[in-house]
Amino acid sequence: MPRLKLPLLALALLALPACGDDGSPSNTALDAAPGSDGASTATCPPGQTLAIELVTDDDVQLIADLYPSGFPSGGPALILLHMIPPSNSKANYPTEFIQAFQERGFTVLNVNRRGATGSGGVATDAYQGLSGKLDAKAAYDYLKTECNMSWYSVMGASNGTTTAFDFAIHAAETQGLDAPASLIVLSGGSYTENQNSISAKMSSLPGGAFFAYPSGEAGWNEGIKAIAPNWEFTEYTPGAHGTGLIGSNPEITDALLNFVDP
Repeated sequence: MPRLKLPLLALALLALPACGDDGSPSNTALDAAPGSDGASTATCPPGQTLAIELVTDDDVQLIADLYPSGFPSGGPALILLHMIPPSNSKANYPTEFIQAFQERGFTVLNVNRRGATGSGGVATDAYQGLSGKLDAKAAYDYLKTECNMSWYSVMGASNGTTTAFDFAIHAAETQGLDAPASLIVLSGGSYTENQNSISAKMSSLPGGAFFAYPSGEAGWNEGIKAIAPNWEFTEYTPGAHGTGLIGSNPEITDALLNFVDP
């Protein structure tokens, strides 16, 4: 996938906070409905961070943060899925980590999964049963319709990997949906396969996947490596669990950027 060159003006915009009409900082979606008097019809404006709401196919309301790239529309996107709710949320992903993908030209959508603070639904449904994949699908639908993404990747941490895999399989097997170009797996485990066996669903999974894990979690990951030798696997020492790897091993940011956009 070709690396996108972000215009200098776009890079400058990324460094600026979004502002309301009075010049005060704002990170909320457009104050007026699209198409109403005085309101922009843009829903994925470059250079702003937006607090948005998503509604899943089973009518669960989720909150999310949208970080558009410096491009007016199109380009790649990244969906972020945090660790187990309700004790975790989109705050697991550091702002600086997200901005590194923005600067590479990605629009990033960081979702509070069902059961996390501010989102509706039952936390256990995020990773057990048929509903969890709908959280990722709501993010996909928004990026497809409002941001006109050209392709996308999904990153899951801890049991956020459950949602990532369930949705990737669903997208590949459902007519009218685009499958993700790749998956990023931060501390996958047996919970990743709660609904779907990876070995049984290999034909429905992306050809590219990056598995990152601390040394204490090598067992399950080595088992997946044995059945998917073309995927990438990196063990980090000492390493922390899930999104904790971003702090314990800062070099992971460049590794992931180079994976999704070589």
